[in-house]
Amino acid sequence: MVATIAAMPTTTTVARPRPLFVPFGAAVPERSLAVDGTVGGTAATYSHWQGGHVTPPELLADTSTGMTVLAAREPERWLAPYRHICNNHVDADGILSMLACCRPDLARAHGALMVAAAACGDFVHWHGPAACDLALRVHQIIGAERSGGVGWEQRALDRALANADALIAGDWNGASVRRAGTSSVESGIAWLNAHPPLLRGRLAVVAWARVHGHADDHFAWLDDPGADDLPLLALSTAVPHGRFQLLLEAVKGTGKNAEISVRLDAPRHSWARTVDLPAVPWPDLGGLQAMLSARDPVAGWTARPQASELGFTCLLGTRQPTRLPAEAVIELCCAAVG
Repeated sequence: MVATIAAMPTTTTVARPRPLFVPFGAAVPERSLAVDGTVGGTAATYSHWQGGHVTPPELLADTSTGMTVLAAREPERWLAPYRHICNNHVDADGILSMLACCRPDLARAHGALMVAAAACGDFVHWHGPAACDLALRVHQIIGAERSGGVGWEQRALDRALANADALIAGDWNGASVRRAGTSSVESGIAWLNAHPPLLRGRLAVVAWARVHGHADDHFAWLDDPGADDLPLLALSTAVPHGRFQLLLEAVKGTGKNAEISVRLDAPRHSWARTVDLPAVPWPDLGGLQAMLSARDPVAGWTARPQASELGFTCLLGTRQPTRLPAEAVIELCCAAVG
């Protein structure tokens, strides 16, 4: 008699999607989903970038992480069809978006924290020390992998996914640097409480005297948090989200003799397609740039698009300090933004 061997019960394991960095113009594999940035050739896109892509209306949110956290509530519907989660740039919102897709369990457990950290990174909005700490953890990964040279983007994505549990909700090296960074923001918030911005029209004016310096990139102080006199993250606690920000840093002298570095920034979320935060169109400030250059050609006044070199949402600024009176600059900028 031949023994009958019972068939073993079969189980189906659904493969988790993998994060994939796709340089601009590169081809993508089949069954790819683009998050945060838009990637040509993908089957779908969940992104808050403005453009021609279509994100399902059920997933719309201010940040791309917010979209993918919503998707993680119904992973079979929104995530299971895809085997690759793609992006064409690597930042906090992008990495957290990809983690929400690759680890929907983490997104369901810690979605509010992930969304707050994404807003901290992408919109420079303060949502408390825990969100800031998570954003800084992600930027520590980015900084470490970038220092390794070519291919750092994919390495950063792989490292974030491999360590996702610890990254989101566990212990993470470099806590002392992150605490110092968070403390510097909290000090900036305290300073702004004592020196509130001047609100004039659609403009919020913040003026201060340089002590150590100021970083136009809000995570540039990660290695030396004390070097930034006024971290940009602090500004979101004092400036209404729909206001333009005119930042006047006196780099030399005082009063009428002060030499001032000028940055006129659009609301820091306004580059994105948002749902809850207000949409704020960017005015063309080329005429104002020409007027200010005629009055002070030495300062190197620059307007968009060149002003983007001074800051991601910078619309107008100086490459060298200006000696023009602060009040004159305020009045001209106020008139220009309406």
